Amino acid sequence: HQTHKSAPLTNLRTMKILVAVKRVVDYAVKIRVKPDKTGVDTQNVKMSMNPFCEIALEEALRIKEAGFAKEVVAVSIGPPQCVDTLRTGLAMGADRGIHVEANSSFLPLTIAKILKSLADVENPGLIFLGKQAIDDDCNQTGQMVAALLGWPQATFASKVVVLDKDKQFATVDREVDGGLETLSVDLPAVITTDLRLNQPRYATLPNIMKAKSKPIKKMTLEDLKVDIKSDIEIVEVTEPKKRKSGVIVSSVDELIDKLKNEAHASLWNYYRFSGFGVDGGPAAKKLALKLNLANANLSSRLWVTLSNIEVRQASVTIVSLIAIGGVIFVIRKIFGAYLAVYFTIVSPILYDIYNNGPEDRYFSPFWIELFKISLQLQIFRSYKAKIMQSMRMDE
Repeated sequence: HQTHKSAPLTNLRTMKILVAVKRVVDYAVKIRVKPDKTGVDTQNVKMSMNPFCEIALEEALRIKEAGFAKEVVAVSIGPPQCVDTLRTGLAMGADRGIHVEANSSFLPLTIAKILKSLADVENPGLIFLGKQAIDDDCNQTGQMVAALLGWPQATFASKVVVLDKDKQFATVDREVDGGLETLSVDLPAVITTDLRLNQPRYATLPNIMKAKSKPIKKMTLEDLKVDIKSDIEIVEVTEPKKRKSGVIVSSVDELIDKLKNEAHASLWNYYRFSGFGVDGGPAAKKLALKLNLANANLSSRLWVTLSNIEVRQASVTIVSLIAIGGVIFVIRKIFGAYLAVYFTIVSPILYDIYNNGPEDRYFSPFWIELFKISLQLQIFRSYKAKIMQSMRMDE
């Protein structure tokens, strides 16, 4: 439970709520990158309100309908087409809109500066934003607005309760890895909304007609006296690399053939071109150094000698086991668990012993190494807290 202090509101029932709504490419549209790689092509593409902004607006409307606010103001920053996004917000129930005209897209800090200037003019008791926009996924604007204003903030809200009279604060539930975290923030405050906060309403035809008569105030960056200079430059925008789609195999023989040939090639590419590399690579060496330093500290405390882990070899061995696991699963389904173990572990080891010399054996060292790694990881798992403490002490 965390409480932040800020200047109290004079009257909660006359509170104004400011909601930022962003115009983005509709989530159902497959995006295309411009030929010059300067950004996403939005020509002749369906646009809509950012889904997280819809959730933020819906929550503001519910707070107003509960009697805790007098006015909901929707704000959008961007080209003239943003008026359509504002009209959608007005049709949902917002009282008026503000359009800050800008012909270029801005990074989160610039947007936060604009919203801060608007907050200074409008003096809202609450500012709602979606936790992120689906076009850039920055998840930064809400936090920056709160920092610029010096207001308390609650991010990733899954439940919001506003209390009135003398208790001028809001309680906000946040979904975190360990469960739910409840924050208490004094008003005015900034809240960013998560996906499960609510289900946004649909705009009805009467409200769509009413929205046409609701006011939308146009403002410019000069009106707000905002410095739009940015120290960050977007160098290039590219589409993600195309990945080979999965295939459905028709028989066990085909599955085994693909695991033997194609999976082996994939592992070799990972082994060769990833940060771990064929020679250990910088990523493997850095991780191995940190991990084995903690390993040494733990060994001295447990009075047990723990051998160093070769991170590159361990990672490739484990990934190999994942590929082999598919074969084991198929054999187990057909012949049972005992024969699966025999075919995949016992039989290859016996084959190694009787047909290959000590220098040429493959399966025996593989399973021995895998056993050592498994034992090492089990020890690490058992003493996870001590290991993490050791790693922090050595940084």
